Amino acid sequence: TQSTWGADADGSPTTVAKSIGPVANSFAFFAVSPVSHHQVAEVLRDAPRVSISGWYHGEPFAQREPAPEVPPPRRQLGGPGDELALWVRPQYLERATQVAMRKRFVAESVLSLAEFLLPGRLDAIVSELTRAQLEGRWRTVGPANRRHHGVLDEPESDAEPDGASAVSATFELLRSAGFLSFVHAISGLSVRESWAQARRFGHGDYSLIHDASALIEPDGLDLCLDVSTLSSAHGEAHGGQIVYLSKDEELLVVAPQRNTLTLVMREAQVMQYVKYVNAAAGHANARLDFVAHMFE
Repeated sequence: TQSTWGADADGSPTTVAKSIGPVANSFAFFAVSPVSHHQVAEVLRDAPRVSISGWYHGEPFAQREPAPEVPPPRRQLGGPGDELALWVRPQYLERATQVAMRKRFVAESVLSLAEFLLPGRLDAIVSELTRAQLEGRWRTVGPANRRHHGVLDEPESDAEPDGASAVSATFELLRSAGFLSFVHAISGLSVRESWAQARRFGHGDYSLIHDASALIEPDGLDLCLDVSTLSSAHGEAHGGQIVYLSKDEELLVVAPQRNTLTLVMREAQVMQYVKYVNAAAGHANARLDFVAHMFE
């Protein structure tokens, strides 16, 4: 099905205005403008959608400035938090292991730590994030020409988190002095500020590179704590991969991998997006992660 969208005052897509189903031996067309948006829905049957598409060009029209994008608020790092030993597998806290990890990160600018959290911590986090989905507490963010996925924002209050909230405790951990020392030990970077989110990419969710990407994704350290119920066992079949690319080439693909902490040092002009999660993932599974962009 091909759908066209309405647009708001900034020219961003709002809701689907009209949908046209695939009909054999039919011809469909629509006018393209600075505020027109369209999409083709995922094919859910074995029969492929076969079509011939193209453009008829007329007089050029003036392009609009990209819709404004407000960067997430930054938070100062280095606050109190639980001891890392209460959260993290003990092998990652050994000095010799950290020295080896730093050498790898300095050489490759990327580091993935599998089975990072202790099992009890992981289970508590996933349970709360899953419950948030059932209770409708995930906030869907857009616009659709930039992203469509769920978000739980980092609490704005500096108050101590509710001890019963595994999500609040995880945010607290990621900005704690102990965790910053750990990041420095394995990367050599001294980060002082960050923004953070918990994200959910279920069936139909994605993010895209767009004209304002550089504003909200400047160079710095990307951190992703993956707690997905989406498995990487099926390769790229279901989507949900984080893809990093420059202007000229694809640089890195980070597949969903449950209980993995990944650090990526992102240079200027390197962008990232999350691949569309398709029906192969199933409705019960999702890419669940805590992401932070950290600044020195």
